[in-house]
Amino acid sequence: MPKVLFLPGYACTSQIWQSIRENIDSICSATYIDWPTHITPNFHQADDFANWLNSSIDPEQYDFIIGHSMGGVVTLRLTEIVEKFKPTIILMESFLTSPSPFFQNLILNQAASAPSLAIPEMLAQNKIHYSSKLGESLRKLDLSQTVIHQKKKMVAFYGDRGSGSPERVQKELQWPDALFSCVDVTVVPNACHFPMVENPAATMNGLKNILESEFK
Repeated sequence: MPKVLFLPGYACTSQIWQSIRENIDSICSATYIDWPTHITPNFHQADDFANWLNSSIDPEQYDFIIGHSMGGVVTLRLTEIVEKFKPTIILMESFLTSPSPFFQNLILNQAASAPSLAIPEMLAQNKIHYSSKLGESLRKLDLSQTVIHQKKKMVAFYGDRGSGSPERVQKELQWPDALFSCVDVTVVPNACHFPMVENPAATMNGLKNILESEFK
């Protein structure tokens, strides 16, 4: 089975994967990371998280790294640190350039399941452990060239914000053609920033197809 590392986003814990965890654990050997909140107040940029991650685990032991939001950004920064980066990258609602207003929401109102309703509370409880400078540094990032220079195909999942239109999602990403040629975009219906929580079945189906097709 493939070895997969799961990274949470800003002010999130590994609990965000709980809705798909049972199914994921049946098709891969999964490791779930939590950020070290006792020191994250001193982490002012994604590189700080990437350096901590590189010193804490061996990224090369994994076949895939799946990063949600900031976790995906950290993974991309990790590729600048680790020579000949091996794992296939799967981004889950990670933005390579500043997101348009279309993407600036957390959950769909109609997706108010118990796990979805727990998200704002989780963020409120955990954001005190993060530097006030971090958000600004993440918003200013443009990772287009990092991805293009990887010369290795990766996958990105984005919720459709209830639009029912994968075409609109891709248009709202506002990526250059060169970026689309490097990243396969999977659109999850009826979801916003937490597709693995809001629509775990569709998210799991997409991940299963990737893990099984890439790892043979």
